[in-house]
Amino acid sequence: MNKKLYDYIDQFKSADELKAKFISSAMDYKTLFKDLNELEELGLITQLHRGYDRVENQNIHRGTLSLTSKGYGFVYIEAIDDEVFIPEKELHSSLDQDEIVVQLVVEHDARISAKFIKTLKRPSPYVVGTVRGSFVYPDIQTIRKVKITDTKEQDNTKVVVMITNVYQHRFEGKVIEVLGDANAPGMDITSYIVSHRFSLQFPEEVQAQANALTMNEDDRVDERHLAYVTIDGVDAKDFDDAVYVERQDDGYTVYVAIADVGNFVTENSVIDQEAYKRGTSLYVTDRVVPMLPEALSNELCSL
Repeated sequence: MNKKLYDYIDQFKSADELKAKFISSAMDYKTLFKDLNELEELGLITQLHRGYDRVENQNIHRGTLSLTSKGYGFVYIEAIDDEVFIPEKELHSSLDQDEIVVQLVVEHDARISAKFIKTLKRPSPYVVGTVRGSFVYPDIQTIRKVKITDTKEQDNTKVVVMITNVYQHRFEGKVIEVLGDANAPGMDITSYIVSHRFSLQFPEEVQAQANALTMNEDDRVDERHLAYVTIDGVDAKDFDDAVYVERQDDGYTVYVAIADVGNFVTENSVIDQEAYKRGTSLYVTDRVVPMLPEALSNELCSL
């Protein structure tokens, strides 16, 4: 961090003032704006109008936006441990759960509201919804409708839309994936899975590596003659644990069988990277979206 630059910005400094103070060559110009960007990313300064100021001087804060179906929103400000109202006219191109920078403003009735400054981070520009005419009506309630330009899909088709433009809570986007008939059996579950960014398919290279794996019999002891009993329930989505108990003269011997995933998935392989990205298998009402391809989860690593 450029402390000298930060100390100089003890109150609003115009771009011209900063240039006069710190720029004497083309290299200095690049360095100055690199340092300004770093201070801004650290949340220490903010750009206003045609200059910069410290965030505390302008009552500037970062927070996570929660939109409502009525058009306005609230932004949680950690510094005051409270949510602050942000009117629809101040939302600009914001989406639900965006991390944004706002300026807190005291209204005439002493209420505090938020004035939008900029968007720092956007978790996801994708929504799942149903086509009706030239619009997609999202499943989530924080967006009323999204105007789509490519209206090839028939009404009542469930699609994934990427938001391409937002202005004053009016949304435009394009269809990037067609899920199928909105009334098809199980489509509600499919929509839920996709809306939470769980991929129903594995990348080709991950699938290919999984399909190429085989059991190494040299590393195995065949215990299929033992009456192992699974401890997974009858409605379990996978079977990866089992036990067998054998009575001995002086007690019991307990055998425990578990899925040997580590024998097949090597560190930093494409399968490992995909599993890390997914984090877990997703269990829903009528299916499971596995963390590992079925060649592993339902075959090599399944009992």
